[in-house]
Amino acid sequence: MNNSWYKSLFIMTNGILYLVSIALWISLPESMILNLSVVTVAVLMTMILLIIYRKDFYSFYTSGFFSGFSKSLISAVLVFGILGFSNYLAFKHPVQWDVTLNKKNSLTDQSARILKSIKAGLKFTVFSKRSEQGAIKALLNLYRLDRPDIDISLVDIEIKPELVRQYGIEKSGTVLVEYEGRSQKVLALSELSITNAIIRVSREKDPVIFYSTGHEEMNLSDEENEGGSYLKELLKKGSYDIRSVNLSTFSQLPNFVSALMIWGPKQGFHESELRVIESYLKRGGRIMVALDPSVDNDKVSGIRSLLEKWGVQIQNNLVVDRIKHINGSNGSVPMLEKYNKDHPITKNFKGQVFFPLVSSVKKVEGSPGRLSVLAESSPFPASWGEMSLSEFVTGAITYNQENDIKGPLGLMAAWEGAGTAARMILSGNSTFVINTYKKFSKNYSLFLNSLSWLVDEDRLISFNLPVVRDEPVFISAPQLGIIFYFSVLFVPLGLIIVAVIIYRRRLVL
Repeated sequence: MNNSWYKSLFIMTNGILYLVSIALWISLPESMILNLSVVTVAVLMTMILLIIYRKDFYSFYTSGFFSGFSKSLISAVLVFGILGFSNYLAFKHPVQWDVTLNKKNSLTDQSARILKSIKAGLKFTVFSKRSEQGAIKALLNLYRLDRPDIDISLVDIEIKPELVRQYGIEKSGTVLVEYEGRSQKVLALSELSITNAIIRVSREKDPVIFYSTGHEEMNLSDEENEGGSYLKELLKKGSYDIRSVNLSTFSQLPNFVSALMIWGPKQGFHESELRVIESYLKRGGRIMVALDPSVDNDKVSGIRSLLEKWGVQIQNNLVVDRIKHINGSNGSVPMLEKYNKDHPITKNFKGQVFFPLVSSVKKVEGSPGRLSVLAESSPFPASWGEMSLSEFVTGAITYNQENDIKGPLGLMAAWEGAGTAARMILSGNSTFVINTYKKFSKNYSLFLNSLSWLVDEDRLISFNLPVVRDEPVFISAPQLGIIFYFSVLFVPLGLIIVAVIIYRRRLVL
């Protein structure tokens, strides 16, 4: 009696192990060590049972019941094998029909065209918690429907922290897009952001950025706190071809230049250099300019005057924000949390950015072109533009209604020309991206977003999707109970009972 009881217990345990292994392969397919361990234990237990109870197994093997059972088992294996192979083919060559009115479960035509234009080898790697992977994978599967050769990998950041460190992942839900040795990280999970990342990694050549030198601009090779080596490293990771140049050696910038950066100069520009810059803008060029407040004699008045001719101003003042600022700065280091939600650069941008000693940016009234302020100070009287920089030196900063400018004031802005392809990014501060602040990632994110827009890398600014009518469906608690019991309990149980009855009738026949 006891031996029979132990025998039944071991057989049941062995069966449960096989069921557990099946469940693990379905729910945790990436946990290879765990899954293989459970399968190995189950197989070893089966072998041990066969050796210990070999006489009982031989009697069972030679019985008529086993003959009928084996035929049914082989039939079931063949059926499941066919279904499994069909499922594999469907996985490799997925097909979907989107019957929704606004096609919200399909990619836009723009994304589909981008996917058709690239070769094989596109890979998505999702770095997130397990609870977040379902929604992200559902979005990426839309891309697999158009390109079945896309490889999608899921990495649980809680189980594999070494991969998180290896790829420099900072936030759960990050998607790493890789193609032909290039890579881009995507944080804002939407079709627009994913497709734009595909555009970046699949472009034929890197954007060439000319970086102006010779006027004591920020040194991109300097690894000290005041240098810009960390920014240069980020630019290289973003596949930008950054080249330091002296504008005095050019009569005209080459046509292959994607953008010109003039970042924090402290010395003036020669007339010949200003002519090179203006000629570049007239040809539809793109420039990124940051001018810091100058307490002493303003030595970059030439570049300020050139910008005014094009309808924009970076004034030589100091923006003071008494409400949103870094502690201990007396309002001279504004801290920003709200941005222009109508511009592609800052549409989905979140987080805190600060500008140490920043001037105001504005449009010249009546000038052509469109200036979009990306970040601005608090409204007056909390903020103003201090025109007397000597007050900052003495530490007695106060608002003077005769000279100072009332807030809110633009600290960073994007400009687009009227009837021309010219674009500008204008900042009243250059030091917010020096090495000292490399731990403040949002400062650099705002810079990189701005540069991406400047060189026209975000080509899909919008998809022009139809408006989705929000019509919620309310389900009561009793209705939820009915759905649960019928879908999870009654229907599966009924199918099992029918299967058992059919099987018993076949044995009788």
